[in-house]
Amino acid sequence: KPKVITIVRSGPKPRANVKILLNRRSVQSYEQLVTDISEAFGPKHRHAKIRRLFSVRGKEVHGISDFFRDDDCFIAVSVGEANPSDADVGELLEEIFPEGNYAKVFQREWEKNQRRSRRSVAGSLKSNRDAVNTNAAMGKYEAERRAAEDEKRKRGLVPPRNMENPFKKTEDPRDKEREEAARRKREEERRRREEERMEQEKKEKEREEREQAERAARERMQQAEQKEKEAQEKDRLEQEERDRKKKEKDDKAQRKAEKASKAKDGASGQNDASPGQKQDAAQTKDKQRESDATTAAPETSEPATAAAAAAAEDAEMSEAAATTAAATAPVAAAAAAAKDQAASQRQQQKEKRRQEREEKQQRKRAKTKIVRKTKEERQVASDDYILERYDLGRKLGDGNFAVVRQSRKKETGQEFAVKVIDKAKLKGKEHMVENEIDIMKDCNHANIVRLFEEYETAERIYLVMELVKWVSHFKPLGLSALMVKDLCNALYYMHSRSIVHRDLKPENLLVHRNKDGSITLKLADFGLAMEVKELIYTVCGTPTYVAPEILTEVGYGLEVDMWAVGVITYILLCGFPPFRSPDRNQTELFEFIKAGEYEFLSPYWDSTSKSAKDLISRLLIVDRRKRFTSVDVLSHKWVVSNGQPETVPDGAPSLDAACKKTRRELEDQAKVNYDSYQRHKAEKRKERERIRGEE
Repeated sequence: KPKVITIVRSGPKPRANVKILLNRRSVQSYEQLVTDISEAFGPKHRHAKIRRLFSVRGKEVHGISDFFRDDDCFIAVSVGEANPSDADVGELLEEIFPEGNYAKVFQREWEKNQRRSRRSVAGSLKSNRDAVNTNAAMGKYEAERRAAEDEKRKRGLVPPRNMENPFKKTEDPRDKEREEAARRKREEERRRREEERMEQEKKEKEREEREQAERAARERMQQAEQKEKEAQEKDRLEQEERDRKKKEKDDKAQRKAEKASKAKDGASGQNDASPGQKQDAAQTKDKQRESDATTAAPETSEPATAAAAAAAEDAEMSEAAATTAAATAPVAAAAAAAKDQAASQRQQQKEKRRQEREEKQQRKRAKTKIVRKTKEERQVASDDYILERYDLGRKLGDGNFAVVRQSRKKETGQEFAVKVIDKAKLKGKEHMVENEIDIMKDCNHANIVRLFEEYETAERIYLVMELVKWVSHFKPLGLSALMVKDLCNALYYMHSRSIVHRDLKPENLLVHRNKDGSITLKLADFGLAMEVKELIYTVCGTPTYVAPEILTEVGYGLEVDMWAVGVITYILLCGFPPFRSPDRNQTELFEFIKAGEYEFLSPYWDSTSKSAKDLISRLLIVDRRKRFTSVDVLSHKWVVSNGQPETVPDGAPSLDAACKKTRRELEDQAKVNYDSYQRHKAEKRKERERIRGEE
């Protein structure tokens, strides 16, 4: 069954140590296990690989089965370090077991086993020396015998028939053995050369495929850049055309306004003339008309004179009307010009608002756009491609094979968190990153850290994720219900799509402070997440938060996340975990977890509501079929009332009615989520098949 072991590095203080959860089914080989233990100590010890491992009783570890015996603690010796002395071991054991007589007992057993090991080594060396001496003596005897035979042949004491080859019978088997050894050596050399040739061909093929993928990626990037340039050029020409038309319209309106202003000035000048001047002008006009009439008809009759008088009167009236129209025309023209100018200004303001809306929508799309790429499409030529687009800033955190840095996109100035994964350290665990990318790209939820895009070079993988400006601690316990609500909202989103996280713990819960001062919890690190199609038997997780069905290896599913929610809620409300071993004994801890033994200790839980305790007791149930689901938690009284069970939510007649309504809505939405996710997966499969068909 699974077992937790502690590995302590020998050497000067401070001595590093790690705890590892072992499962015999998941360990491939002893060498791989030693490599994983070396990596578990982190990047600080990456150059100090582990050479040998000893139990605290002094027995050297030679295989995987040695880890599953009585001892739970082991001492690691790095390459280049000598085996620890008895005094060093005594000091180290005092650190591991500060209480009781365990340190002295283990030290006596260590010294005893080490003495036994040294005697065994000495006996083996003595046997080797005896064998060498025996072989030397036999060689000397054989040489003396041959010399005596040669002497006899020289003196003629040996019959001629025996001079052919007296050692033929003894040499034939030796010759066969030598020939067989030579044949095996040649065969081994040939096989080794064949393996080297195949390995070289494999590397060459991989290099060609990588170069081909890089060329294809460069071509796609060039095509995308060309399309982008063409689009920008088209936008520029359209903008120039709009500016030209707008300028022509403005010039036309300005000319109209100037013309109207000039006409208005002329009309006001005419109206400003004095009454005497107006009368003189009228008399002059009358005299001119009389003179013209007399000249034109000096001898007309009286009727003709009357007609002429009537015509003259009509002409005067027409002239007065024309004068009035001439005086009012500039005013009307000025009003029309002002109206046109106001309409032009309104049009300009409308165009400006439209452009601002378009720019705002473009910024919004650029901020929330998720770029979906296949493994081939995310290939780029080198790290310079990423560095040209992003400024990689300070380190936010690191792990065994990745570093997370705060970054800024140069084009838009937006901030992101970029996870830089070292592919050399990732060897053998590539599927974890691929799994994380696939799931994060399909998750779009306010309580889940989003993945926007990813890039891959020959040495690294870059994941551009949402930057959570987090706060490390939140002391008011009134926020605990909100934290649990956000966490279960994220799990509801995932579980309705049959996705299990499998690594829920406080380190993977990021608390974001919003602009209005409120906080939002976001779920991160999907390296162990997977889609549940059948029962899972892989042992994984952190000991404090691991569910009992994982330890008993009876198979598990989505329910392991809800057990972890119960543990996290317990810690939020009191500050320590529900399952713990006073002696820090992991075996004892696992027994408590499998039995589901915990309690609400006084005085830490005296002020906590019964509703909160009820929720925890329904989550920390060993039988996974009876354990609360995410829907059950989100419709629980403590969560619906945000930790205030005596408060009735707005718009609800009672708290029970609000809980029932929430449950109905969540159950209906879960079916919709599952169906939409299945359609999305079907579309992805069709797209992959189409791409393979085109290739």
